[in-house]
Amino acid sequence: MAIITIKSCLVCGSDDLKKVFDAVDHFSSGETFAICDCTHCEFRFTNNFSSEDIIGRYYDSPDYISHSDSNKG
Repeated sequence: MAIITIKSCLVCGSDDLKKVFDAVDHFSSGETFAICDCTHCEFRFTNNFSSEDIIGRYYDSPDYISHSDSNKG
C-alpha cells in the first residue's frame, strides 16, 4: 500500500511538525492515522495516509455519507 507522509507544512513550509494524537477509522478499515500540527502556523492535518490510487476504498460503502447536506451516500 502506498502511504503519503507529509514532512513539511502545506501552509507555511515549516518542517517542525508534531504528532498530536491518533485517529481511528471506525467506519471502514479500523486503521489508525496520525493527526499532526505544524508548530509554526498551527495547521492541523492527517499524516501517513493512503495515496490517491487506493484511497477510494475508505469510501466504498453503501452506508458512507459524503460531506453534504444530503442523507444519501
